[in-house]
Parts: sequence; C-alpha cells; structure tokens
Amino acid sequence: MTTDTTTKDTAPGAPAPGTTVLDARGVTMRFGGLTAVRDVDLTVNSGEIVGLIGPNGAGKTTFFNCLTGLYIPTEGEVRYKDKVLPPKSFKVTAAGIARTFQNIRLFANMTVLENVLVGRHTRTKEGFWSAILRGPGFHRAEAASRARAMELLEFVGLDAKADHLARNLPYGEQRKLEIARALASEPGLLLLDEPTAGMNPQETRAAEELIFAIRDQGIAVLVIEHDMRFIFNLCDRVAVLVQGQKLVEGDPATVQGTNASSPPTSANPWRTTPAPPKPPRSRPPKPRPSRRPKQPQPGHRPRRTRRQRRKPPRTPRPARRTTDDRTPRSRGPQSRLRQDPGRQGHLLQRRGR
Repeated sequence: MTTDTTTKDTAPGAPAPGTTVLDARGVTMRFGGLTAVRDVDLTVNSGEIVGLIGPNGAGKTTFFNCLTGLYIPTEGEVRYKDKVLPPKSFKVTAAGIARTFQNIRLFANMTVLENVLVGRHTRTKEGFWSAILRGPGFHRAEAASRARAMELLEFVGLDAKADHLARNLPYGEQRKLEIARALASEPGLLLLDEPTAGMNPQETRAAEELIFAIRDQGIAVLVIEHDMRFIFNLCDRVAVLVQGQKLVEGDPATVQGTNASSPPTSANPWRTTPAPPKPPRSRPPKPRPSRRPKQPQPGHRPRRTRRQRRKPPRTPRPARRTTDDRTPRSRGPQSRLRQDPGRQGHLLQRRGR
C-alpha cells in the first residue's frame, strides 16, 4: 500500500482538524415494543478515530443505520456539520457520510475499477441528457472520475487489479475495495462496520494501517469492532454500548479500567477482561430425604404392578391335524380309490395299463 504521498494532504471538502463532524443527540430507535437503541449521545471530530464496542445485540449496527438514514430514529436527532441529516440514505451520502457493511456488498460481476466508479455517482455533475448525448462535458467528467478512482485504488493497494472482477479478489482485498468505494464519495465521516471480521493477523495489521492513513487525510472514522486489541490500538476514543445504552465513553485506558474494575452487575454485564472466579459456596448442600417404604394403611388396596396388570395369556389352540390324520371323505371315485387300493389296480387293468 502506497500512502507516502496521499496521506499528507487533506481530502477535498474535509473539515478543519478538531471540528465536530457528527453530533448525535438522544438517538432512540424502537421496533414496536423493543427498544434497540436508547438515548445515545455521541460526537465525532474530524481527524479522529472513535470506536464503538459492545456485545452482540447491543444495538451498534442499528445505531449506524440511524446515522446513515437507513432507519429514521424514533427520538433524537443526528447532525452533520451543524445540519440535521435528512432521513434518506442517498441524501446522507451526498452530505458527506459513507459507510461499509458487516457483510461485504460488492458488485461481484463488475471490475474493481467499476465498483469504485459506482461510489462516484454523488460527485458527478453530469445529468441525464449529458449521459445520453455523450458530449464533451460527459467525457471530461468520466475521465476525471476514472482518474480519481485509480488514485483510490493506488491508495488501498489495488491499482494492479483494476481490471479484475470483484468476485475473484481475496477476502481481505474485497474489504479494501469496499473502503475504496466508500472513499470515492469524498466523505468527511467514514463508518466502518467490523472491517477486520474474518481476517488473519497480517490482513488486520494492513487494515489498521489503512485506517490510520484515512485519518491522516482529515477524515473522521467511526468503527464497530469486536477485536479488543485492534480497537484499543486504533481508536482515540471508545464508547461502549450495552443493551442499547451507552455505558461508558473515553480514551482506551479509561474504558479498559472501568470495565475491569466494575463489579459484574446487570448494568455492566460486559467486560474487556475476564471476571475473577467466584468463591466456593459456603452453605452446605441440602440433605436429601431418605426413601423409606410406605406402610400400607388399613383398608388400602395396593396398586398392581405392570406385570400384574397384564392380561392373562390366551389358552393355546389345539394343533391342526395333518392330511394323514384326517378321516378320508367318501365323495367321488378318488375318495373310493383311497379307501380300496385293490380297486385302483382293477381299474388300471380295465384301462389296459
């Protein structure tokens, strides 16, 4: 990744370092009777990396969706550069907020360069008729977009694979491509939802260097991540969400100390360090009641066992008689032949046998 020249300059349209870019006040999101996010306040300054951590189901991604216009908050407001964000995701992107998703959402059958060009649609000034007629202005805008897309691919280290299909890239490079597409909209705030999920240590280290390079351009970064070592090495401030509420916010050392020293109560069920082992039980175990045979009461009829409740076996049927045991019938000539073998020889002589 070549970041020697690109990280020294400030991104176009980026605010001055230290100014408040994002100001979320009392954000609450309800789905019927379920409150996913409850009264969350969070500010992000330009050139700052802020981490958002917490257990699964704490409301981190829901909070991201409220910031980017995918969800309209039930209560509270979100301000970007002192302006209330419109409740439309494409207008939020045009205002200067870009994001990546937990699951990679790329156009698999498009090239790497074309995926980045998709992110330039909010910064393209040419209209419908210009695209139809393809005049000189359209060609100038397309050339400028391609040049900017190639700069971003060089920034993330994918310029050599600009003509490759996105589906043929390794997992770590697909993550880089998604970040490059988000940067193509020239944002002042970049939201990353678990950018290192599923990466090996080398890819995680490369993603950390890339985020530092983005921060050096003056772009504010808000990161959701479950890797505590990665988040505490990366972020300037960390906020902890538990059950939709912000538990604590501060620098990484403060957050680590708060979670490590606080007792494991219902208000703080999550901690960055393992809880101390519980002491052994002091009370003795309850004695088990002895199983004594019950004495039959007078007039009580004992229950029959399963074997006693079975029906008595049926009496066996008499064996069937065989053919030799049966009494020969006296019907027809054949029966008479069986009764008198001499007659059978007489009949054979008459027939000439």
